[in-house]
Amino acid sequence: MRKVAYIFSFGHSGSTLLSLVLEQHQYTASIGEFLDLSEKLKKCTNERKCSCGETVFDCPLWGDFYRSIQTENPTDLKAEYGLLLNSFAKNFPVETVLVDSSKGLKNLQELHAHEEVDLRVIYLIKDFRSFVMSTKRKALKRGEKFGLIQAAKNALLWYRGNRNNLNYLEQNAVNYLKLGYEELCLYPQETNETLCSFLDIETTHSTISIGENRGHMIFGNRMRRDSNKNSTIKYDSVWFTDTVINLIGLLLPKVAKFNKKITYSNQFDRMWK
Repeated sequence: MRKVAYIFSFGHSGSTLLSLVLEQHQYTASIGEFLDLSEKLKKCTNERKCSCGETVFDCPLWGDFYRSIQTENPTDLKAEYGLLLNSFAKNFPVETVLVDSSKGLKNLQELHAHEEVDLRVIYLIKDFRSFVMSTKRKALKRGEKFGLIQAAKNALLWYRGNRNNLNYLEQNAVNYLKLGYEELCLYPQETNETLCSFLDIETTHSTISIGENRGHMIFGNRMRRDSNKNSTIKYDSVWFTDTVINLIGLLLPKVAKFNKKITYSNQFDRMWK
């Protein structure tokens, strides 16, 4: 049975960062997002590179997986994941944790029922004010207006999405850890110890950072290719001084209360809320 650390989160919550952080450990290997990967691989050209530095078809992991899907022609996600686990076993020792940052519920449901998987879900959640700031930036980049109404809509979207995800984890008795994005960025030592304890792996360093690419990610956030340029994790605090973003917390007290409860659940310190 292979231990799989599944990063489950609502959008714009920092899953790529967490994946890159986790892959720095000697007993983990990140594969990025596995969602619809077999179909994406079939459309790849030989110029597409894995984060390990090899082209997709020369990568020991993905090259083997690609040959497997060509031969076996899997018809569902469970079968695909079985082939992935076989390819992973050929390239990594049995104690290595496979890190899947697919984020979505569909993959999580399949993994939870997979008899070959020891599933450890890391539910990553970002402060709703920082989340709204991310959506504001994207809107402005597209040339759209972004005021109080748009901010409130996105805050409610964050609330409903995270509430539903957490309800699923609780109702289905999933083995999971809540981790705040702010905790990840601002309390690296405590976060590292918490993650290692949850995954039952040895804590080999006292803090967390992004260094050399050690995983096998081929799709996703551009950060996967730029990790060497950002070895120090920095929290983007620009929302602190955004009037619209900060008004949301006053206008939506129910959302603010939920945010305080779940985003800072590990209580590493009396950090701002």
